[in-house]
This record gives sequence, structure tokens and C-alpha cells, in this order.
Amino acid sequence: MVTLISKINKKKFFKWLLFIAWLLFIYYCSAKQGNQSLAMSNRIVEWVKKNFSNTTLLSYNLSFLVRKCAHLSVFFILEILVFLLLKEYKMTIQQRLFFSFCICLGCSCLDELHQIFVAGRDGRVLDIFIDCCGSLLSLLFIVVISFFQKKRLLHSINS
Repeated sequence: MVTLISKINKKKFFKWLLFIAWLLFIYYCSAKQGNQSLAMSNRIVEWVKKNFSNTTLLSYNLSFLVRKCAHLSVFFILEILVFLLLKEYKMTIQQRLFFSFCICLGCSCLDELHQIFVAGRDGRVLDIFIDCCGSLLSLLFIVVISFFQKKRLLHSINS
């Protein structure tokens, strides 16, 4: 019995650790001054230009796209981490979906508020919207996986 409790606590602790580590990563990226953040984006832009020189995306502001994709992907991952963390608590899947989205929305708002105080950065409602899109895409991903897991489980029970 003690081993089972210890295992559960370790699992919950690990999920909390991942969640906090990811929040610290977001904070670290947000704390970079404007020119540092732009330099990070430009490294990716240069790689894309080098490897996909004939792409039509180059006619558009590729740096802008890279930064917005970063927002989307960071909050996609945050949503999964929060959802998995909330799985450790007694909640229905609908409650976990709702509360994990609310937590990610709150983190996004705080992230943009934080950027107001960083030199060369600013908080943007557009970025909150993009962060929420990343969270919602993640939730859609979770719902689709859950659907197929239940369908597979029902199929194996009926077989």
C-alpha cells in the first residue's frame, strides 16, 4: 500500500515539475529583451531560408511567422502538460478540458503582461489569441486521441 501511494505521489510530483519547468521556460523566453528575442527568431528564419530557398513564404515576413508559430507551439505543449497534471485530481474529462484551458489563458495573459515590462517587448492581445489557438488545438488533439482510445477499448471488449 505504501509503495502504491509513493508511486502516485511521484507521478503527481513529476507532472507538477514538468508544468513548472515549462512555465519557467516561457518566462525565460519572455524575459529576453526585444533584440535578443529577434535574434533567436532570426536564427530559425536563416535556417528556413537556407533549407527552403524556393518557398513562397519568403515573400511574407518570415520572422513574424516564426514568432507566432513559437507562441502557438509553446502553448500547445503547456495545454497538454496542464491537462495531464489535472488528470491527477478527481475531475471529469470535461472539467479537465475547461480548467486546463482557463489555466493556459491565465498564463498567456500573465506572459503578455510580463512582456510589457521587458525592454523592446510589448504585450499584445494578438499573442494571447494565438496562445489560445495553440491551447485549443491541443485540446482538439486530446479529444481526438481520447475518442480513438475509447473506440479501441470498446472494440477489444466486444471482440
